Amino acid sequence: MLLLIILGWLIYYNIRLAKKKGKNPISWGIFTFLGFFLSYAILGSIYVAIIYKGPITREGLEAYLMKEPLVATMLLAIGIGGALLVRFILEKSKGTQNKQQDQNLF
Repeated sequence: MLLLIILGWLIYYNIRLAKKKGKNPISWGIFTFLGFFLSYAILGSIYVAIIYKGPITREGLEAYLMKEPLVATMLLAIGIGGALLVRFILEKSKGTQNKQQDQNLF
């Protein structure tokens, strides 16, 4: 539940930032979601493949994630990192450069 709230806030923030920079806000919202999903799926799979030492079955992975909640938390952090990468790219893109408007986003 907390993940959905954080992801929703990141998408909303990127949409607002895209509007202020004169970019297409819908596409940046989709990019944010895709950045989250792709980093969660691809980088999360690599992370689990490195640290998981057991039978590669669905039941084995579910049992491992239930036994090690920090691994599941790390997977969520990897996904949020992908959304933050999209935010970084959007902040560095050219657009309206009004410092007062950029500070009033929060």
